[in-house]
Amino acid sequence: MIDPITVISLMAEALGLSIDLKEAAKAYAKKVRDTERQSFVAKWRTGQQKLRGMRSDLTRFLHEWYSSTASASDDFLGIRYYSRNDSPNTSRVLPLVTKKGQLLADNPNFRGNAEYCGRLLEQNPNSHVGLTDDELVEQVSLWSALGMKIFDAPLYSLQEVSAEGDMKFRLTRFFVYRPTFGALPDELTLAVADHRIEEIRNNPDEYLPLRSKILPDLQVLTEFAGRIVAGGPAVLFAVTLPKGDVGVLLQRRSRTVSDEQGVFSVVPKAFHQPMVDADSEVSLRNTVLRESYEELFGGEETGGYVDPVHYLQKCDAVRELADPEVATIQPTGLVWDLSRGNYHPLYCCFVQDPHWWERYKSSVRLNWEVDPEVRPLVPLSDSKTLANILGNEEWAPESYVALVEGLRWLAKGTKMSTKFSQSVKSLLPRMNLEPMAAVARS
Repeated sequence: MIDPITVISLMAEALGLSIDLKEAAKAYAKKVRDTERQSFVAKWRTGQQKLRGMRSDLTRFLHEWYSSTASASDDFLGIRYYSRNDSPNTSRVLPLVTKKGQLLADNPNFRGNAEYCGRLLEQNPNSHVGLTDDELVEQVSLWSALGMKIFDAPLYSLQEVSAEGDMKFRLTRFFVYRPTFGALPDELTLAVADHRIEEIRNNPDEYLPLRSKILPDLQVLTEFAGRIVAGGPAVLFAVTLPKGDVGVLLQRRSRTVSDEQGVFSVVPKAFHQPMVDADSEVSLRNTVLRESYEELFGGEETGGYVDPVHYLQKCDAVRELADPEVATIQPTGLVWDLSRGNYHPLYCCFVQDPHWWERYKSSVRLNWEVDPEVRPLVPLSDSKTLANILGNEEWAPESYVALVEGLRWLAKGTKMSTKFSQSVKSLLPRMNLEPMAAVARS
């Protein structure tokens, strides 16, 4: 992470804040003294631990928050998965919403194309947020205490979505997103560290002031053109193995990343952002390939290249993925999370070439923390491990949908061995889209 005072200065400039850096430096120094740092870290860890133990309560809370302002014309739906025994007690609801037709399983015409429409027209990015100097310093102090990796870069912001999932984007910056919508999960973590959900629900302005200010209701959540809507693809990466088997790659996210620390995730998973040219790189397929280079093969993230697809010349494995004879990059859906209001296009990258994995498996490097229940490459022939993975609660929500819907497409829409596809189908949970209010009541 770059120097925190520099971060404060750059974020203030990006947000249009006029900030006294000397006073900001004093405030920052005060907040990161040993006692304050220890307090920050302890409170954060308590909040994270509580959140892991109250996923269902948190999901209901967020659905209740936004469904309470829904009108009859709102068409956003909650996602519920039922295990194969169809018991009501074994359903899983997620803090996500989607729209009718925005999942491949629900709409075979779902496409996920992308178009670039220029920079955000907002003259002052902070005008509709109202972030104060003190709030900015508080956030940077928290990130510094926790050792989070914070960077600035261009970032696509979703502006519009068609019925078939075609998306339009404008350009913003990470330093505008992170202390605003990107800080909403931080606020929730710190709130639950000291307070019960019932207290937070009854006093949202006191315990969740940032959410109450910038993402207060369903209207703001769904008016994409009126706010920053960051996000990016969550990709189930599947490879053909010997004897017709298929393996999927999974990882546990690092505890030092900007968000979703320590949870299970598909890989690659990243923000949708350009490195060279915003117009030519707007395709989500480009981001899937670039992030495969970075997250699977340890490719460098540094900029400065003239060619936006320079990584194709550096990595034979990824260059082959761009060949439709070798791999299929299939969009499987689009969801939005209620935590930050971010969008998440879901993909499955299926390598049908049976020799690709043997050629390049020794070069794959995942950000993996050892876990006794799963391993980085899970063969679909291992029904027991697959069932455990599908039943695991420690998943980033959008990654879980990418996993399930990616497996659903693999089992139904590819030439995977009938023996394995039938086994996978028997394990996959049944999806049900329902009104947000129904999720809140369950």
